[in-house]
Amino acid sequence: MQRLLNILVKALLRLRYRVTVKGLETIQHDKRPILFLPNHPALIDPVIVMTRLFTRFQPRPLADEAQVDRMFVRSIASLMRTIVIPDLSTGGREKRTQVQAGIEQVVRALNQGDNVLLYPAGRLMRGPREDLGANSAVAQIVTGVPDVRIVLLRTTGLWGSSFSRAGGLPSLAGNMKKHLFRLLAAGIFFMPRRPVVIEAQEAVDFPRKASKMTINRYLENFFNSVDQQRMQVPYLPFQGKVEVIQEKPVTQSKQDTSQVPEATRKLVLEKLAELAGVEGICEEDHLARDLAMDSLVLVEFGAFLGEEFGVGAEHLDGLQTVADCILAAGGIMPESSFTALKPASGAWFEDSTEQPLEFSEGATIAELFLQQAAKTPDKVIVTDQISGDKTYRQLIMAV
Repeated sequence: MQRLLNILVKALLRLRYRVTVKGLETIQHDKRPILFLPNHPALIDPVIVMTRLFTRFQPRPLADEAQVDRMFVRSIASLMRTIVIPDLSTGGREKRTQVQAGIEQVVRALNQGDNVLLYPAGRLMRGPREDLGANSAVAQIVTGVPDVRIVLLRTTGLWGSSFSRAGGLPSLAGNMKKHLFRLLAAGIFFMPRRPVVIEAQEAVDFPRKASKMTINRYLENFFNSVDQQRMQVPYLPFQGKVEVIQEKPVTQSKQDTSQVPEATRKLVLEKLAELAGVEGICEEDHLARDLAMDSLVLVEFGAFLGEEFGVGAEHLDGLQTVADCILAAGGIMPESSFTALKPASGAWFEDSTEQPLEFSEGATIAELFLQQAAKTPDKVIVTDQISGDKTYRQLIMAV
């Protein structure tokens, strides 16, 4: 079943992507488990990479629940024995424990002889260069499995696609629906194909006993040694040629924390000093590069924000500097980088009826909800930044 599914997915991907794999043929099997470490330019690259690895290596992928908890994806993830961890960009202290349990599960899987596919960044690339920050997962795994083989995978060609963050926060489900119609419009077999290159290299000089920061810089040097061009590939044969877009330089302006009370500022600096284990913190310090704080430590700080200041721990990946943390404690939580908020669609404001409001009778809220859904099944009732508009009918069908 797994091999049949792999063949089917690879055939579907071939309709849009022209994938070239280099170096994978040099990776030979022995009795030692393999930890595959790829960069992450787009939502679609785990699917592409997995189809290229599965026949020979059958790796178990590590994925966050936000991407796995979808219709059809859940079944496929279970079939591939996916190790699921929570999404750390939001949430509280309990998620840190769950992520740690996921890393321990990876260690057990490798010690049992399984191969594992793990994305060391733990998130999509925010720009054309991979940034691992102070993430500690790889360092922990290498410590727990000293004889594990490390194979690095560098994917290029996907930065600028609709599945990347080059144009904003992508939606896997939304893009899939759009591409289905585009595929039909292109006559299925005539859609222009995006060139994608996957380069594999066994890291024989991997710094196994080094600190997490040294390990991460080693990985970044490999991932970023080839430029990621922002390419736009047309969806229809008559729409023109591949276009390379020049990236605009991103400038970081100094954050103004003068409006945050001094008592709040002092508490934040003390907490960050405690979590990072350093003294003399200043507002310009970068949480990952200067203080070596990884996403797990950031979750702890998010819990502190909620307990001490009543601030919701949303968009934790938007916290990059000490100044960001001070502003967050003051109620100004920065958005994730490169995330442009989309306005509500026209369907949200449409009135499906001009009849007077009527109050239904029912024993439970669920019963009242279903009664209202029966009256106006196609009315948009919820919307969000990722999945867009959802009607009563769509919500019920998704349950």
